[in-house]
Amino acid sequence: MARAFAFLTALAGLSTALSAIPIQKGPEEDLLSQVKPIFIRSIPAKVMTLIGYDDPNEFAQDSEFGLTQQEYTAINEIVGAVIDKSQKVFLENFKKIDAKNDEDLQKKANELVDSICKVIAGMESDFLKPLSSKKQKRFEQIATWIAGPGCLVEDQRIQSAGTSAILKKISLDAQQKKRLVDLVNQFREALADYRRPDIYDPMDEQQVKAAYAKDWQTFETFDQKILQVLTPTQRKVWEQYRGSKFRMAQPKW
Repeated sequence: MARAFAFLTALAGLSTALSAIPIQKGPEEDLLSQVKPIFIRSIPAKVMTLIGYDDPNEFAQDSEFGLTQQEYTAINEIVGAVIDKSQKVFLENFKKIDAKNDEDLQKKANELVDSICKVIAGMESDFLKPLSSKKQKRFEQIATWIAGPGCLVEDQRIQSAGTSAILKKISLDAQQKKRLVDLVNQFREALADYRRPDIYDPMDEQQVKAAYAKDWQTFETFDQKILQVLTPTQRKVWEQYRGSKFRMAQPKW
């Protein structure tokens, strides 16, 4: 069973600064061990939601989306190739850095990493090429359901180009934006509350399944609250954009 649910990162809005670690000179293997996790984190959350499992059945093969093993494998191969290429580009350019001192080296190394991460983050359509245009459109809708209420908040951690565009169409006023931010923060706090280390064991099958079921109850509760913030016209635009309701299958063990 895939124990790290990628969609929860989007739901809870968790994030890590891309290049907030010191990058030290050393053997190539050590350098790559420092930057590879950063490059992986820069892959669009939506893509990682789709392939962040040991088995495609855990995401959507049994649902109306119908992710196939071939598609799952092809997307993983693209991700792997991009990460490999990113590491190669980093090494080639890191060796060319002309730094005055260690502080200058760190600054320039971080700038290099950030520039590569921005390229990776903008490759969403490339990662999803194995999907048909129909599936890509539906997946955009599914990703909106998975990311949850946060999609209506101006939060770059979880927004895609599509949700950013839909926000412009919905045109929220200042009061609506403030109310939505408050609701999304409450939503994230509610998700985290029953996963506190003192009461939750991520290795316990029953606890994981119970928390998963509660995730969707929490989602549906806040989804209704958020819809009430929108005007009838805004709600119609939003519901047309995200399409029919999607819910992932229970996690498999």
